[in-house]
Amino acid sequence: MMGVLLKGDKDTLTVKMNGSGPASPVVAVANSKGQVKGYIGDRNVQLPLNSKGKLDVSGAIGKDGFLTVIKDLGLKEQILVENTREAFVNGATHFGYNGLECDVKVTIDSQLVCWHDDHLKRVGVDSLLIPNSTLAELQTLTLTQIRKDVTYTAHLCTVDEYLGICQEYGVFPVVELKWAIGLNNNDMTLFPELFALIEKHGLVEETVILTSMQQSIAYIREHYPQLQCQWLRHQVTTEDIAWCLEWGVNLSVNNSNFDSDIAQACKEANLPVA
Repeated sequence: MMGVLLKGDKDTLTVKMNGSGPASPVVAVANSKGQVKGYIGDRNVQLPLNSKGKLDVSGAIGKDGFLTVIKDLGLKEQILVENTREAFVNGATHFGYNGLECDVKVTIDSQLVCWHDDHLKRVGVDSLLIPNSTLAELQTLTLTQIRKDVTYTAHLCTVDEYLGICQEYGVFPVVELKWAIGLNNNDMTLFPELFALIEKHGLVEETVILTSMQQSIAYIREHYPQLQCQWLRHQVTTEDIAWCLEWGVNLSVNNSNFDSDIAQACKEANLPVA
């Protein structure tokens, strides 16, 4: 009802209930057309009926916590600086995404940060490389991007912060592993630290690990089988499909190289593809 009171076509309203119960957080996003989508922390929660013989809603959500209401008037597109806290929060609120993807890189002091490349050139920083810099050094930088003649600024986001945003706004994380020290086909010594962060935020069941590194996926499936994995491929063969089925891995494929024969093979194998 609050959503239909919005005036603009791009206006949205987000209501979030974050309590201590197993169903939290409960998030609903509505627009001015009366369209609503939502998310619940544990959709399989089952509790006994309350003293009045009705569904125990307060027990499921929790009696202590916060109710947050966010009204977005859609005044501008708000793309913001990629892989930053501002962009992640914007994706969950302004755009109402159900999931958020980040790329992972590692600093010289073994801190996990959200960024696509080793360098920061496309956000106006030529002086530092992520693998050669400490987290403290990197967090002093102002990252700048221009999108549609609008200049946006932000700061580097840690993976811990990113996962906290996913937890807070009730969206599922898609964590893409790039080749980095301690996170590559030959060396996964930092993955236990990443898993600890995922576990800390209660997102083990929701998190998707995405990577093109086949041996890294095999390591994760062997040591952390509770995590969902997607193998990022530019082209897919029948051998790839067989490997995914063997290891319990889904596919993520460049659609320009995904022909009807491969699509049919994945369908017959009941293999999910993103």
